Amino acid sequence: MCYWITYSAAYRQNKKNCKLINRVGINPEWQLDVPCIADQRQAEPKSRSILQRKIRNKQLQKKNHLITESKKKLASDRQKNKRIKQN
Repeated sequence: MCYWITYSAAYRQNKKNCKLINRVGINPEWQLDVPCIADQRQAEPKSRSILQRKIRNKQLQKKNHLITESKKKLASDRQKNKRIKQN
């Protein structure tokens, strides 16, 4: 059984540039052909990228929220320390 190695962009343009290898020690019952990354991207629906963008935006919003919360906490700690020093 042969598997495609998809390392270069040349493979995306022409599959003849890709090397074939035989994997040793793989169960012969497992007959899964690994598709090219570019083929997988073409097979995905276009809405997938929109969904990924939404997920990424939520991650960035959470990250920004954590950053602002930590900045607020630092500012309040500084004010507390100033009050303690003044008293």
